[in-house]
Amino acid sequence: GTIQDCSTCKIATITCHLLPSDVSQVNVSLILWKPTFIKAHFSSLNLTIRGELQSENSSLTLSSSNRKRELAIQISKDGLPGRVPLWVILLSAFAGLLLLMLLILALWKIGFFKRPLKKKMEK
Repeated sequence: GTIQDCSTCKIATITCHLLPSDVSQVNVSLILWKPTFIKAHFSSLNLTIRGELQSENSSLTLSSSNRKRELAIQISKDGLPGRVPLWVILLSAFAGLLLLMLLILALWKIGFFKRPLKKKMEK
């Protein structure tokens, strides 16, 4: 696969002013346009999102283990739309012909194809 680093991607900087609290949570959403992904020539996409937390408040000390986060997301599509494997087509055709032959055999066994009025037509 192709690996792109942040030098070719757009980098967003988000500044949040949080109210004093024991626990704060910040949610960041990422939009991947579905039509663009469907038309793309690849079947899966691996996104690695890196974030770093910084504080402008000098009295707030962040531990180095809680400062940086990395999140990996894999997005996959099932396959190219409109593509059916050849084995599915061949198996379906064979199963259809077999079913048709069994139906004809069953109708022939119960006498469906015999004409009951054949003797009357000859007279």
